[in-house]
Amino acid sequence: MPKQVFEKSEQVYLMEPQKRTIYEEEMQNLVNNLKDRTPRELTRQECIDSIRHLEKAKFEAQKKMYEFVRTQRVPPQMINAVI
Repeated sequence: MPKQVFEKSEQVYLMEPQKRTIYEEEMQNLVNNLKDRTPRELTRQECIDSIRHLEKAKFEAQKKMYEFVRTQRVPPQMINAVI
């Protein structure tokens, strides 16, 4: 990735103070809610379901990015700058 694209993306994505604050607050709430939970072993079906859910979410995100690049006619490298 070109340095200019990386720097632009870094400035817009999570480096904007409002976005960064929201991200940090949500992550801290998540950590606080989950840190006292006892770990347990997942079943084979739970593992498969979680992977299926993750792959579906990744595919939906990919479709949204493709649609954005196609309709806005921007270079694919700039997608992070817009998100």
